[in-house]
Amino acid sequence: MPAWEVWCAGPGDVRLDLGQYWGKATQVAGVWIRRGFVTAVEAWIAESMKQEPVPETGGFCFGALSQSEDGYRVSLETFVPAQNPAHCSPDRLDFGVKALLALDAAAGEIAGQGLVGWLHTHPGHTPYLSGMDLHIHEGFFRAPYQLAVVIDPLTPDWDTGFFSRRPEGPMNNRAVGVTWVPWARVLTLSEQTQDH
Repeated sequence: MPAWEVWCAGPGDVRLDLGQYWGKATQVAGVWIRRGFVTAVEAWIAESMKQEPVPETGGFCFGALSQSEDGYRVSLETFVPAQNPAHCSPDRLDFGVKALLALDAAAGEIAGQGLVGWLHTHPGHTPYLSGMDLHIHEGFFRAPYQLAVVIDPLTPDWDTGFFSRRPEGPMNNRAVGVTWVPWARVLTLSEQTQDH
């Protein structure tokens, strides 16, 4: 499988073609990542990296979407960190009721954007959706366009997986021979294109 192509979609924005990775087995054809989202995620994860051992952490993705013949196009515009999760350890994150209530409150304050997915880390475990992750996604992120983004911040470039639903409904997950999206490349491109 070739490496992900990551390219500029506008000043400070980065675009990913999920079809390049999942082929036709995705309901989300493209993802646009806004500069503010990139920097908010980077800051939140960097803060979690100060803890020993490094725990899983995460939050919620807000943005916009459109639909075309080849699937949904989703923009990741605002990252809302999950504050005070019920449980976080190096191998598990449970948002809990308080974080989900805070999510509901935040949703009312983000004008013109909807909940388009969630993001969390797998420190040292590579990007994939665990049984608990799939349970969270099926419980709270059932729309066909809602993504699960998983970042391994203990890899040099913060390997990142963008998981979407297949046309028949279940989530894409662990792919064989994958070259993950390097979050460091997303950050670099976002910085380089910000002023253009």
